[in-house]
Amino acid sequence: MFEATRPHWSQMPAAVQVSAADHITFTGNRFTNLGQLALGIGQDANAHATGVGLGADTITATGNVFAQDAGGGIVVGGVQADAHHPSDSRMTNQNITLNDNVIHDVAIDYRDMTGLLVTYVNGATISHNEVYNLPYTGLAIGYGWGVNDPGGSPEYASRGLYDYQPVYSTPTTAQNNTVTGNYIHDIMQQMADGGCVYTLSASPGSTITGNYCLNTNNY
Repeated sequence: MFEATRPHWSQMPAAVQVSAADHITFTGNRFTNLGQLALGIGQDANAHATGVGLGADTITATGNVFAQDAGGGIVVGGVQADAHHPSDSRMTNQNITLNDNVIHDVAIDYRDMTGLLVTYVNGATISHNEVYNLPYTGLAIGYGWGVNDPGGSPEYASRGLYDYQPVYSTPTTAQNNTVTGNYIHDIMQQMADGGCVYTLSASPGSTITGNYCLNTNNY
């Protein structure tokens, strides 16, 4: 019955949430002393008070500081079906730029959250951010563990997940993403099964290059 819940997982609402919007830039802000996730971009509708959700296009976060927050720093993208296979193309999260941000001492209470999480996005650029002093993963990109990739996952078929959701024949919206030049250090201080850059599922046309990782504890 655990697998029956997977297609309906919710996400933590962010202190600042951007959905169904385009051409918005966050520059030089401080997201501190928050009791939840700091900045959410195009998350699921059930994480948004208005019920809109998703559909973020050309959103930039640059030169911001995230510190002393109960949840993670930045989350881009949803986890439910309209995130990875949108029923309306306008719901696609795309053209997201996260660069030159500093994220440290976040996920204080919700320790399984990451400094940066980008789930299902087409055309994200994540560059020259510094992420450090975290209980878990520094930067995670992708989602689903192969569950929603074309043909599905034999592992999750054996667990019965596809009794509760379809096996997709087309790729997810996780495509054409770039992770480059990030400095991630002093992470995985309390949790396990993570890393500096943690990838989950296929992302055609994507590259991960030139990132520097230092002082990672429990893998």
